[in-house]
Amino acid sequence: MKNITTIFFDIDGTLVDHKGAQKKAVERIRKKYFSHISSEQFLKTWIKFINFFWPLYIKGKLNFNDQRVNRVKAIWKLFGKSINKKDSKKIVNEYVFDYELNLTSFPHVLSTLQYLYKKKYRLGIISNGNNSQQIKKLKKIKVYDLLEKKLIIISEKIGYAKPDVRIFSHAQKISGTNPTQIAFFGDDINNDILPAKKLHWEVMLMDYANELSHLNFPRILSFKDIKNIY
Repeated sequence: MKNITTIFFDIDGTLVDHKGAQKKAVERIRKKYFSHISSEQFLKTWIKFINFFWPLYIKGKLNFNDQRVNRVKAIWKLFGKSINKKDSKKIVNEYVFDYELNLTSFPHVLSTLQYLYKKKYRLGIISNGNNSQQIKKLKKIKVYDLLEKKLIIISEKIGYAKPDVRIFSHAQKISGTNPTQIAFFGDDINNDILPAKKLHWEVMLMDYANELSHLNFPRILSFKDIKNIY
C-alpha cells in the first residue's frame, strides 16, 4: 500500500460504535414504555423495523424523519399500543438524544487519524445516511477537522447509497485520484468492501469482534493496526 495517497472510511461500525449506542438508547425506551418486554426481544424488534424502513429511506421512498416515525409506530402496534404521529416524534427525539449521548468512537480512532493526517494522507468518508446526522457524529468524535471536506461523501447529499458503486465512483472523481492510490476501510462486506473492490481500490475489513476470519479479505482487529500499514 505504498502508493496510497487517499484513504476513505465508513462511519458506523468503523469509526463509531453505532450498535453500542443504539443498544443503550433502545434499552432506555424499553424500560420507559415496555418494561414487560425482554431486552432481547425489544432490541430484536427495533432492529427488525430498522431493517424494514431504512432501505425505503435509502431508496428515496421515505424521507429521513418519516422512516424514524414509521419505525416507532410499527413497534408500538406490534406490542399492542396505539400512538399518533406527534407522540411518535417525541419517542424518536428521546431515542436520538440517548443515542447521541452514548455514541463513542472505537478505541484509537482519533489518534490514528491524527497520525495519518500528519503523514499527509488525504482522509475522507463514504457513508450512508442523513448528512447532518453523520457530520454531527464526526464532530462529536473530534475527527471532522482531520478530513478533507470535499471528500466527506454522504449518501443523502450525493443521491446514491452504498452498495451502489456510483457513490464510490463519485468519491474517486471528486478526489481526482487514481484508483490504485485509494484505500477504503469499512465493516460491511456488501456495503463497503465489494463495491470498493470493483473499482480496484485497496480494501480493508474492520473486524473488531474477530468474527470474519473466514472471509477472504484483508482485515484488522483494532483501528491502531492501520499505523502498521502506512
